Amino acid sequence: MAFSKKRARSLDSNEAEEAHPKREFDLNKEPEDEDEDEADLYEEAPPKKEIDLNKEPEDEDEDANQDKAREEMDEIVTASFAISHMAFIRDITQAENQRNMQPETETNEDDDDQEEEERASSDETDLKNKEAEEDQDDQAKEEVDLDKILASVVRRKRTERYEVKVEPKDQDEDDSEQTLSLLCRWEMPANPPDKIIYGGLVEQCSRPIRKQLTESDVSVEEERSSKLTLAKSQAAKKFLPLLSGKDGIEVSVYGPDGKVHEMKMWFGEHSFGLTTGWRKFVGDYELREFCDIVTVWMFRHYTTRKVCLAIDSKRFVFRKQLSKRISMAAFEDSD
Repeated sequence: MAFSKKRARSLDSNEAEEAHPKREFDLNKEPEDEDEDEADLYEEAPPKKEIDLNKEPEDEDEDANQDKAREEMDEIVTASFAISHMAFIRDITQAENQRNMQPETETNEDDDDQEEEERASSDETDLKNKEAEEDQDDQAKEEVDLDKILASVVRRKRTERYEVKVEPKDQDEDDSEQTLSLLCRWEMPANPPDKIIYGGLVEQCSRPIRKQLTESDVSVEEERSSKLTLAKSQAAKKFLPLLSGKDGIEVSVYGPDGKVHEMKMWFGEHSFGLTTGWRKFVGDYELREFCDIVTVWMFRHYTTRKVCLAIDSKRFVFRKQLSKRISMAAFEDSD
């Protein structure tokens, strides 16, 4: 083992000598100048570049500036190209839009013209219809006005008919035009209404007589005999044709509710009236002076063939006796 280690060490030393051969020095030779050796050493090394720290690096800045200028120029060229391209595309797009919009505009103009014509036609039709409606309304108004004028003329004629006989007004009488107009509009039926007696039982009916009840008509005092008094001129003209010439006959009187009352009928020198049974009639129907107006019909009963009377009443707001002018104008053939 010791031999092996020595041999190995010997091999290592030989390799080292081969790699780094020993330099032989000639002791008899004069040593060379050390400066030359140093010069050779320096000649072999590359010369060091001296850098002046105070001096600006001109070459590097110039290159950088050139590169930057080129980059800016490239950006400008690129932007110009992009702008030109966008402008070109915009012009093409606008041209296409104009070509596409032109037919639509023409179509819209045609539609507008058609709509204007339709509106004009519709307005003309509406105007004609409106004129026709106005003409109809005017005609209807004229007819209504004509009816009102005729009614007014009739009332005036009926009033003028008795103007000559008008006496000085009594302050206790109602002589207002409002009352006259109200009574003239009150229609008087030719026959008793069905609420009093069925129409099929009425035969040979007289024309009705109307009268405003007075104090003597509704008096219920025992010492005074209550009676309904009618003008003899009317009774003679309307009732006598149904009678047989007998005075003081008893008759059946149908009240406003259809109830039958037995009364005595008589003829005086200047009047016609109902006596017996009349006071009860007034109490049953609560008749009042001035405000109640009675309508009296005389008829012959279809079944019994007897002469009967039918009496209906209507209440107003009158508080005074009607003037003679109003009574003669409103109640036909009144005295």
